[in-house]
Amino acid sequence: MDLQKYVLSEEVIQKYLPLSICKKLYSLKIYGVDNIDNSVGKLVQNIQKRVIWNLNEAIDILWAKYKSKIKLREINCLSDLRAISDSFKIVFSSIPLDVFFHLSDNSESLEAKTAYVTLFKSEVNLSQKVYYDVDPSSIVYRMGNMFGTFFIESTEPLSFGSPILIKKVEPSNISYGDLFPDNITLIGRYGSWNKEVLAHHAYYEAIKKL
Repeated sequence: MDLQKYVLSEEVIQKYLPLSICKKLYSLKIYGVDNIDNSVGKLVQNIQKRVIWNLNEAIDILWAKYKSKIKLREINCLSDLRAISDSFKIVFSSIPLDVFFHLSDNSESLEAKTAYVTLFKSEVNLSQKVYYDVDPSSIVYRMGNMFGTFFIESTEPLSFGSPILIKKVEPSNISYGDLFPDNITLIGRYGSWNKEVLAHHAYYEAIKKL
């Protein structure tokens, strides 16, 4: 069973502004500084359309193929993860890093901004499209349609729908390296708690380690 390819179209709502300015505005709006690489920055490189895959479909394919080889283990504390690292040469952890600080009773906590996602099921089969709102006065920063679901991401809850609270990673000066054995790689934006990490970076990080 092959993983189906989709074409994603991306656009900035404020088309009248130069894309280089939009990149800085979006960085300021989301991260508080104007120099963070971001999705709008990809549009500056003229990548308005790109091939994407549905992660849920990928998981279903992998689960069907490898479920007989998968061992499920429950992780309730940091020592559970350390125990897994004793059994394997390489361990990738995408568990949000702030969970481990909570479980280890660390008095400090990793910083995060809150944001909201409101989802609506599409009644028609729309193409995959994302719009970026770089206007700093707007509470919406991204919206679009992905795989049959229309979404709106905002800095505050919308007055309609059922907004879901999410955490957006913020930088932290907390040192956490000594909490994990050397063979554990913290991967992904939440696993490594790095706001500059994008979804596809986890793939390349894993390939380098394997």
